[in-house]
Amino acid sequence: MVKSLERAKREIIKAYNDDPEDWRVLVGRDTGRHLSVLISHGEELWIVKEEQINPYKSIGYGAKTYQDAELLKNISPYTFGFRPLTVNQIEELTSAMEKKKSINEILTDLMAKKPVSFKDIASPMVIQGPVIHSPKPIDYISDKHRQLDMKLKLELEKLLHRKYPQTVLPYV
Repeated sequence: MVKSLERAKREIIKAYNDDPEDWRVLVGRDTGRHLSVLISHGEELWIVKEEQINPYKSIGYGAKTYQDAELLKNISPYTFGFRPLTVNQIEELTSAMEKKKSINEILTDLMAKKPVSFKDIASPMVIQGPVIHSPKPIDYISDKHRQLDMKLKLELEKLLHRKYPQTVLPYV
Protein backbone atom coordinates (compact mmCIF):
# COMPACT_ATOMS: atom_id res chain seq x y z
CA MET A 1 0.00 0.00 0.00
CA VAL A 2 1.41 3.37 -1.05
CA LYS A 3 1.62 5.91 1.77
CA SER A 4 2.69 9.52 2.05
CA LEU A 5 6.35 10.07 2.88
CA GLU A 6 5.48 11.32 6.37
CA ARG A 7 3.30 8.31 7.14
CA ALA A 8 5.87 5.85 5.77
CA LYS A 9 8.64 7.46 7.85
CA ARG A 10 6.51 7.29 11.01
CA GLU A 11 5.87 3.60 10.37
CA ILE A 12 9.59 2.94 9.83
CA ILE A 13 10.57 4.85 12.99
CA LYS A 14 8.02 2.92 15.05
CA ALA A 15 9.28 -0.40 13.66
CA TYR A 16 12.88 0.65 14.38
CA ASN A 17 12.04 1.65 17.96
CA ASP A 18 10.30 -1.68 18.52
CA ASP A 19 13.33 -3.63 17.26
CA PRO A 20 16.51 -1.67 16.42
CA GLU A 21 18.55 -4.66 15.24
CA ASP A 22 19.07 -6.06 11.73
CA TRP A 23 18.29 -2.94 9.67
CA ARG A 24 19.89 -2.07 6.34
CA VAL A 25 19.60 1.21 4.41
CA LEU A 26 20.56 1.66 0.77
CA VAL A 27 20.13 5.01 -1.02
CA GLY A 28 20.70 6.40 -4.48
CA ARG A 29 19.03 8.30 -7.29
CA ASP A 30 16.73 6.89 -9.93
CA THR A 31 16.81 7.85 -13.61
CA GLY A 32 14.55 10.83 -12.83
CA ARG A 33 17.06 11.98 -10.19
CA HIS A 34 14.57 11.31 -7.36
CA LEU A 35 16.00 9.90 -4.15
CA SER A 36 15.38 6.16 -3.87
CA VAL A 37 15.72 4.61 -0.42
CA LEU A 38 15.53 0.90 0.38
CA ILE A 39 15.12 0.13 4.07
CA SER A 40 15.09 -3.49 5.12
CA HIS A 41 14.43 -5.17 8.43
CA GLY A 42 14.46 -8.94 8.17
CA GLU A 43 11.81 -9.80 5.59
CA GLU A 44 10.25 -6.32 5.65
CA LEU A 45 11.27 -3.91 2.92
CA TRP A 46 10.24 -0.28 2.63
CA ILE A 47 10.75 1.39 -0.71
CA VAL A 48 10.76 5.18 -0.42
CA LYS A 49 10.82 7.67 -3.26
CA GLU A 50 11.31 11.33 -2.38
CA GLU A 51 12.21 14.73 -3.71
CA GLN A 52 13.62 17.60 -1.69
CA ILE A 53 11.55 20.70 -2.36
CA ASN A 54 13.70 23.04 -0.29
CA PRO A 55 16.23 22.60 2.54
CA TYR A 56 13.40 22.06 5.03
CA LYS A 57 10.87 20.02 3.08
CA SER A 58 10.84 16.72 1.23
CA ILE A 59 7.84 15.10 -0.36
CA GLY A 60 7.27 11.62 -1.64
CA TYR A 61 5.79 8.23 -1.11
CA GLY A 62 6.72 4.97 0.50
CA ALA A 63 5.44 1.42 0.54
CA LYS A 64 6.10 -1.58 2.71
CA THR A 65 6.51 -4.96 1.09
CA TYR A 66 8.27 -8.21 1.84
CA GLN A 67 11.50 -9.71 0.56
CA ASP A 68 13.96 -12.50 1.03
CA ALA A 69 15.59 -11.67 4.39
CA GLU A 70 19.04 -12.24 2.85
CA LEU A 71 18.52 -9.79 -0.02
CA LEU A 72 20.38 -6.75 1.36
CA LYS A 73 22.58 -8.50 3.96
CA ASN A 74 25.64 -8.45 1.69
CA ILE A 75 25.72 -4.68 1.26
CA SER A 76 27.53 -4.09 4.57
CA PRO A 77 29.03 -6.13 7.38
CA TYR A 78 27.28 -3.76 9.81
CA THR A 79 23.61 -3.11 10.34
CA PHE A 80 22.09 0.35 10.27
CA GLY A 81 21.21 1.95 13.55
CA PHE A 82 21.80 4.60 16.16
CA ARG A 83 24.68 3.90 18.53
CA PRO A 84 25.19 6.16 21.56
CA LEU A 85 28.65 7.57 22.13
CA THR A 86 30.23 7.92 25.54
CA VAL A 87 32.07 11.10 26.46
CA ASN A 88 35.37 9.19 26.06
CA GLN A 89 34.40 8.02 22.56
CA ILE A 90 33.45 11.58 21.56
CA GLU A 91 36.80 12.86 22.83
CA GLU A 92 38.66 10.06 21.04
CA LEU A 93 36.91 10.85 17.74
CA THR A 94 37.44 14.59 18.13
CA SER A 95 41.11 14.14 18.98
CA ALA A 96 41.72 11.84 16.01
CA MET A 97 40.04 14.29 13.62
CA GLU A 98 41.93 17.29 15.02
CA LYS A 99 45.22 15.42 14.54
CA LYS A 100 44.08 14.34 11.05
CA LYS A 101 44.46 10.71 12.06
CA SER A 102 42.42 7.91 10.56
CA ILE A 103 39.20 7.24 12.43
CA ASN A 104 38.53 3.92 10.67
CA GLU A 105 39.45 1.79 13.68
CA ILE A 106 37.31 3.90 16.02
CA LEU A 107 34.34 3.75 13.64
CA THR A 108 34.76 0.00 13.14
CA ASP A 109 34.57 -0.50 16.92
CA LEU A 110 31.52 1.77 17.17
CA MET A 111 29.68 0.08 14.31
CA ALA A 112 30.23 -3.32 15.92
CA LYS A 113 28.07 -2.22 18.88
CA LYS A 114 24.37 -3.06 18.94
CA PRO A 115 22.11 -0.24 17.78
CA VAL A 116 19.51 1.12 20.20
CA SER A 117 16.02 2.58 19.89
CA PHE A 118 15.51 6.33 20.17
CA LYS A 119 14.03 6.02 23.65
CA ASP A 120 17.22 4.30 24.87
CA ILE A 121 19.53 7.12 23.76
CA ALA A 122 20.76 9.05 26.79
CA SER A 123 24.19 10.12 25.58
CA PRO A 124 25.05 13.57 24.23
CA MET A 125 25.84 12.14 20.76
CA VAL A 126 25.06 9.16 18.60
CA ILE A 127 26.58 7.71 15.50
CA GLN A 128 24.09 6.78 12.80
CA GLY A 129 24.61 4.34 10.00
CA PRO A 130 25.81 2.87 7.91
CA VAL A 131 23.77 4.26 5.06
CA ILE A 132 25.07 2.63 1.91
CA HIS A 133 25.04 4.75 -1.26
CA SER A 134 24.61 3.07 -4.62
CA PRO A 135 24.27 4.58 -8.09
CA LYS A 136 21.40 2.12 -8.72
CA PRO A 137 19.89 0.85 -5.46
CA ILE A 138 16.94 -0.62 -7.35
CA ASP A 139 19.28 -3.18 -8.93
CA TYR A 140 19.29 -4.98 -5.56
CA ILE A 141 15.59 -5.79 -5.56
CA SER A 142 13.29 -8.14 -7.47
CA ASP A 143 11.25 -7.31 -10.59
CA LYS A 144 8.08 -7.19 -8.46
CA HIS A 145 9.72 -4.58 -6.22
CA ARG A 146 10.95 -2.64 -9.26
CA GLN A 147 7.32 -2.35 -10.40
CA LEU A 148 6.40 -0.93 -6.99
CA ASP A 149 9.33 1.48 -7.23
CA MET A 150 8.07 2.63 -10.65
CA LYS A 151 4.58 3.16 -9.19
CA LEU A 152 6.07 5.30 -6.40
CA LYS A 153 8.05 7.29 -8.98
CA LEU A 154 4.96 7.96 -11.09
CA GLU A 155 2.96 9.04 -8.02
CA LEU A 156 5.77 11.37 -6.97
CA GLU A 157 5.99 12.90 -10.43
CA LYS A 158 2.21 13.49 -10.47
CA LEU A 159 2.47 15.19 -7.08
CA LEU A 160 5.38 17.34 -8.25
CA HIS A 161 3.50 18.44 -11.39
CA ARG A 162 0.38 19.23 -9.36
CA LYS A 163 1.85 20.99 -6.30
CA TYR A 164 5.41 21.97 -7.24
CA PRO A 165 5.53 22.45 -11.02
CA GLN A 166 8.58 24.70 -10.69
CA THR A 167 10.61 21.62 -9.73
CA VAL A 168 9.88 19.74 -12.96
CA LEU A 169 9.06 22.32 -15.62
CA PRO A 170 11.64 24.61 -17.22
CA TYR A 171 11.42 28.31 -16.51
CA VAL A 172 10.10 30.39 -19.39
